Amino acid sequence: MVDPQDYAGLAFDPQPPSGGKPAPFVRVVYNRYNQIGWTYDADRGEYLRSQDQADDTPTLVPTLDHLTGEQLGADNVLVLFARHRFVNSARTIVEMELVYVQDRAGLLFRDGQAYPITWSTPGGRLQIADADGNPMPLRPGLSWFEVVSYESTWNEEQLTVRFHNPPGP
Repeated sequence: MVDPQDYAGLAFDPQPPSGGKPAPFVRVVYNRYNQIGWTYDADRGEYLRSQDQADDTPTLVPTLDHLTGEQLGADNVLVLFARHRFVNSARTIVEMELVYVQDRAGLLFRDGQAYPITWSTPGGRLQIADADGNPMPLRPGLSWFEVVSYESTWNEEQLTVRFHNPPGP
């Protein structure tokens, strides 16, 4: 039997690392019809996911598991800033650079805290590090990844990541 913790090549620790900033929620705005919210629930010890209804309003509603009826949650929410590029002139097909990359920026949300991270995929295996290059421990449990472009912005005061399209082809 393979231990997923060893297989993943990631560090895990139930205790949150030091240096985090309070993050009771985070919002990821991909566009005006595609917005995601994660709200920290201290009782469950995880971030709960909400999303808009593609109706051009900023109102978010809980994202429910259709089998259980419960709101989806994650122990770790990671926002990875990755190189995106359009591969056709109509700008409808996007390629994301995720494999064999080094020291890309990102954010980790766990235990109601936000942490700046770097992420790399040497040999095709994901590694998450802190600002000093040390492994950044994730909370054991479910992790959810939001992948945004390099051009995307992080507003630390509003706790909002705003996706921006990459330059045209």
